[in-house]
Amino acid sequence: MKKIYRVIALLTICCSVILFSGCGSDEGLKYAPVPEVRENFSKSVEELKAREFDNLDFSKADFSFPEIDSISKLSLSSFTGKSAQEIYDYFSKSLDTLVPGKFSDEQKMNEIRFYDGENPDGTRPTIKEYTPTERPWPFVETEECFMDMQFGVLRWFDNADLMHWSGETGKPIMQTLISQKRSAEDYITDMNCTDKYELTDGEMSIKDAAEFVNNYLQTTDFSPYELSARKKAVAVNVVNIGGGKYGYNFIITAEYKNVLFDYPEMKNSSAVMTVQNDYDTRFYDILPGQIDMIETDKIYHFVMPAYNQSIEETETYNSIITLESAAKTVNKFFSGTMNFNVKRVEAVYLPYLNTAEPCWKFLMSFTIIGKKTAGVVLCGGLIAVGSALCSIRAGLMWALPMSNSVVWLHFTEFRREPVYPIWCSWVYFAVLIILLLIIGLAKLKKFDCCVNNSEGK
Repeated sequence: MKKIYRVIALLTICCSVILFSGCGSDEGLKYAPVPEVRENFSKSVEELKAREFDNLDFSKADFSFPEIDSISKLSLSSFTGKSAQEIYDYFSKSLDTLVPGKFSDEQKMNEIRFYDGENPDGTRPTIKEYTPTERPWPFVETEECFMDMQFGVLRWFDNADLMHWSGETGKPIMQTLISQKRSAEDYITDMNCTDKYELTDGEMSIKDAAEFVNNYLQTTDFSPYELSARKKAVAVNVVNIGGGKYGYNFIITAEYKNVLFDYPEMKNSSAVMTVQNDYDTRFYDILPGQIDMIETDKIYHFVMPAYNQSIEETETYNSIITLESAAKTVNKFFSGTMNFNVKRVEAVYLPYLNTAEPCWKFLMSFTIIGKKTAGVVLCGGLIAVGSALCSIRAGLMWALPMSNSVVWLHFTEFRREPVYPIWCSWVYFAVLIILLLIIGLAKLKKFDCCVNNSEGK
């Protein structure tokens, strides 16, 4: 088993995760009691920031470690046991709470339907027509609101406030702040940030908005089942919704006994987009959620506001890998062909299938072989020099890619007589591609960060 449990790479972002428990065959790893790691955390951070690693730079990294004395491996399972009628009754009650006065009992009987069923005419059944399944999936979709409930937990809600404010028509199911029409102007991970923005009904700081969201998440009833973990805000997209007004798109993730569940970087990305992109091949039900607000005292939209898994502790760790040892392991694992600027280091739960492992998470940005800037300058220089040589028809131009890629340069202007054999350009590019492939493969052998499915499990 590899020391690095999983590596996630997207463009210039890389996430490396190391299990707190390590592995029985690991050698050279240093362990310490959890209270000792917590008490010495600030000192360890200072030492890491001052230390020079081969290819890791911690100088600008953010660090966090929870107030814990031990940590456990978790077993995850779906909520079950409630009847279809119990689910319907809870869903009906939630409608009255989230959109009070919008639906009468008779309207709810007709408007609440079930995705996991189908009438002979192709419509979704009401509670009277519904044949119960193991996991009832009720929903309501009108011009006034959309709400559904999956795996025993409220999943999606929109009260159409944004749609009405922007003058749009239709049904509000896809009216998220982050969309093709609106993008984030800023992405902030500091939930104590005092920057203020003008919402539709007044000015509100990010700190005050985060406190409002966290209180909402802690006090709102999202399920008829007892929730094992509540969610909290960890980042926010600030979105310009027009007319000089802004909205907050908060990224939320589950927290169990002060330890956050892993979540992706979601700059200018909604939970809907994350689901579509299948982040890190995770299952839908363990993705982070979002809370959207355009007013200072109201939530108009949420996706996955509560963790929809039952949690059971299966193994408790009183000692874990130290921060310094984890950093050394990451440094050793990645070869010197890549230089990393570490953005954030934190302790998280990493969900995988039906378990969640406590881990050190290193979020890093990297430049290929430490020469990203040099590569841009080199490519720009080749294009500039090649263009100049082509403009004066210098013989040296055939030594560069620019002229070889332009077909008409191979012939005279009027009679189209060959100036340079075009097959020579084909050979030129073939040799160049083969050479680059050989160099690339040689570099890849030095940088083996692939973790296959069996190793991941």
